[in-house]
Amino acid sequence: MKKAHYYHDRRVARLECHNSAMTLDQWVPLIIGAILGAIVAAWYATITRTVTRWARRAALRRRTKDGVASSLSSKIVSYYRDRGLESSLYRPQLVGSGAPVALLHSGDLEFEKSVGIKSDSLFSCDHILTKFPVSKRILRWYRRGGARLFDGEFMWLKSAHLEGHRLVGLDVGRVNFYSYATLCFRLQREISSRWHAPKLHDRYLATFNMALASDLRPQAVGCMVATLLQGDDGLYVAVARRSTEVVNGPGTRSLLPVFGMECNAIGGRATEYGLTFYNFVREFCEELFDLEELVHMMANRRVDPDWIFQLPSASAVLHEATARRLRLRRTGFGLTRTTGS
Repeated sequence: MKKAHYYHDRRVARLECHNSAMTLDQWVPLIIGAILGAIVAAWYATITRTVTRWARRAALRRRTKDGVASSLSSKIVSYYRDRGLESSLYRPQLVGSGAPVALLHSGDLEFEKSVGIKSDSLFSCDHILTKFPVSKRILRWYRRGGARLFDGEFMWLKSAHLEGHRLVGLDVGRVNFYSYATLCFRLQREISSRWHAPKLHDRYLATFNMALASDLRPQAVGCMVATLLQGDDGLYVAVARRSTEVVNGPGTRSLLPVFGMECNAIGGRATEYGLTFYNFVREFCEELFDLEELVHMMANRRVDPDWIFQLPSASAVLHEATARRLRLRRTGFGLTRTTGS
């Protein structure tokens, strides 16, 4: 009986070893398949990144190549000319050929030209953030084209106060940049595309006064500064080439600085400086002194909104303005039809 039992145990052991060997053989193809799958997945990811990078570079070249920005501007000018509204556009007198540009303008408008350091009587900001619709599809289109979008804020025009031909005040508030980019795309698309009727332009943007009082929102508040610098042999005008990552006019030459106005209050505490001067110093130092910290100022908010004047460059600009060696003056107002501001 013991011998028979021993023989039976040996058969069971051999059977278990045989089953284990079969199980291992079954695992081999699975392991090989997993390795091949990982190789194919890595290969596919590499190809996808390469194709995406090529497509982004191609889109960026299309956005920045010579003639794209001017083509959009010329189409806008043609839109107003075809409707007998060419007189609503601005005609440069001192530079260029004198042909109209894509900027709604009123030559009769009167306004306060001086810009104070501590106060800015033209702007009244309530510091309230207003939310407007945002199109994720449009944001994806910008990003595919190489634009660098930031989840920051601009100032937008809530209302304008006119007394006859005199502009006495502008009520502004805070708005997310994404909603501005969404409106900007829609304005440009209906002019540049042959398949979209210019409904927004027809309804809101026929003339300067109509656009200023319209319900088209959000119209961002921006500033284009002609910075005059005194050199040994005369005055110089600061000109720069815009980054290829900006939403509007990538790679084009422009005055320096050009910026969207941002809120000058942090946590309910407003700066002691005027809105225009505060934004000028921020942008001037960012562009001329390459201060990366100011690029993302809205994301790096401090308790004190005047922390930027602790920076040596900003402190120097403030010193020059206080000594009246730096003065800011408003020379005009316009509504840019290529950007919705």
